[in-house]
Amino acid sequence: MIRLAPRLEAQGHVVTFLLQRADGDLLEQAGRVVDLGASGLGRTVGALRTQLRKAPVDVVLSATNATNIAALLACRGLGAETPKIVVGEHIPLKAFIETRRHPWLRRWIMRRLYHRAAALVAPSQPILDEHQALLGAACPRTFCLPNPVVDRVSAMPLRPEARRIVTLGRLSPEKDFALAIEVMRRLPEDFTLAIHGEGVERDALAKQIMAAGIAGRVTLAGRTDDPLEALAMTDLFLCTSRVEGFGNAIVEALSLGLPVVSVDCPHGPAILLGRGAGRLVDSRDPEAIAAQIRAFADDPGARAAAQAKGLEVARGYTLDASARAYGALIDGVLSGGT
Repeated sequence: MIRLAPRLEAQGHVVTFLLQRADGDLLEQAGRVVDLGASGLGRTVGALRTQLRKAPVDVVLSATNATNIAALLACRGLGAETPKIVVGEHIPLKAFIETRRHPWLRRWIMRRLYHRAAALVAPSQPILDEHQALLGAACPRTFCLPNPVVDRVSAMPLRPEARRIVTLGRLSPEKDFALAIEVMRRLPEDFTLAIHGEGVERDALAKQIMAAGIAGRVTLAGRTDDPLEALAMTDLFLCTSRVEGFGNAIVEALSLGLPVVSVDCPHGPAILLGRGAGRLVDSRDPEAIAAQIRAFADDPGARAAAQAKGLEVARGYTLDASARAYGALIDGVLSGGT
């Protein structure tokens, strides 16, 4: 959203970030910020309602389930100053709901509130389909909008043999980097893997690498402020996630012409790679994944064909493409066209 804001302002919109807490690594890039100074659902709802009464807005664009619920509750009872609300969801609903303490309560709340939104947006159609199935007649109009992932698309040269593998993301269970390490155990010794990211599983992954005896070939490279630079130094991108609502990192790889091998998990990889933009593995078996990587790595023709398809896919997720889509949606909401 920080990257989208300048482009939306260039279209004539005034963008303000209403934050529960004004902190974080990206705060200085956020431009116009209001610190609500709130935590928890109740306090957030109250602080947001107070702010909207003090400084009315035309559209509230929220993202993630808890924030959507807070926004919908906060805007109740604002009368003539009630803004249009666009709720955004970015992860598969079933996988998300099952991790909540009271899944039935979350479903009940969504059914009671989401119909108040002017629109529901997501980066992939399957996420919208899940919400339509859950909400039924209470589902607002849905729109699949591209994530603003990359500035531009340009192809990197491909080497005859691909041996340098990269993956990136939070070191957390849903990314399943443990599986990537198991895959590396089954690849020849000339293959290397760089894992970029930080998170709660770092120590466990480090122990797994040592126990597997592949510390010389697998690196926990830490967080990177320039993922495109990290990707450009490699030959293949690997995704072993258990769930990917979209897959920004996959798009970043495709935008450079970096061939991708991914496990087929809900929902993003199949959407991004299903038309031949990479290798989609319908298995979480390390042997099966390793076999696909070996075949892909040693076939420059297949990688070149995937690169061409991948570049085509990535062009749909540039900042300009996303800003046009979001701008058109906001204009439609404001004009009552949704």
